[in-house]
Amino acid sequence: MKRFKAAALLFCLALCCALTACSGTRRIYKSDLAVCLPELVEQSKVLNEIYFGDGFPPRGDATLPGNGYYYVDGEVYGFESIEQIKEATEQVFTPEYSVILYAAAFDGVLQAIKKAGYETGTPHICNSAGLLRFPDLAMGGVRIGSAILGRLSFKGSYGLKRVGVCEAAIGEIRWLPKGHTCGYGAAWKAKHPTRIAIVPVGWYHGFGCEMGHDVFRTRDQLRAALSALAGIFRRKAYYVMLGTQRCKVLGHIGMLHTVIDVTKVKCALGDRVQMNINPLMLKGMDVVFR
Repeated sequence: MKRFKAAALLFCLALCCALTACSGTRRIYKSDLAVCLPELVEQSKVLNEIYFGDGFPPRGDATLPGNGYYYVDGEVYGFESIEQIKEATEQVFTPEYSVILYAAAFDGVLQAIKKAGYETGTPHICNSAGLLRFPDLAMGGVRIGSAILGRLSFKGSYGLKRVGVCEAAIGEIRWLPKGHTCGYGAAWKAKHPTRIAIVPVGWYHGFGCEMGHDVFRTRDQLRAALSALAGIFRRKAYYVMLGTQRCKVLGHIGMLHTVIDVTKVKCALGDRVQMNINPLMLKGMDVVFR
């Protein structure tokens, strides 16, 4: 096991070096600018022509049978796929301007559909993050998820306040002798007599489950891999609230139950425990609003 952890640590260090090389910043000299700036300017012209012009031209008469789709001619602009255009966009422009370009492309598709005589319904392009970061792109509607309850899956508060909590009653209380184990898989071992409480909520209900992050870019994939490896050495601690007191979850969260430490907390059977569960992951429980 020690050898495995040592090997994993070395791999983490290697990933850190690779991540730094991929996403780190470096000083740009005038000689570098003289070489790369004309290329960036020329590529930005091509990309703007694609986004704000006629888009990808069709390749000859190569239509797909039974559909109105066309094979695109990648030789005109030097791109062979949408992914290559997206990659070039993020290399040339800032993330904020890239979003504006994507929105322009989306709007171009909408206009083409309307021009062909079809209805588009209510156009929408923004989820919670999109609405808060780019309110001008709200269009006809937005897809608000956990932000409606004040929870965000990205950095920043944007003045939101969390509302709604998940509650469950304590189902059992007992003293656990030194050396005894508890939690899913008996992962936690008592170093001293410990008073525990069992709450009938587990990962089936969404407790301890988290939304994954988008990993479309290479650097995002590296960060996700690094985060997963770091979890080998540092397991995330979970807590619940019992009144005004915070209680630590002992061991792993089970499918239908969770064990918490109440050694120094005054409580009784039936007392309500509050826990933070992402509303998008919630299942089989009600959200309580106060």
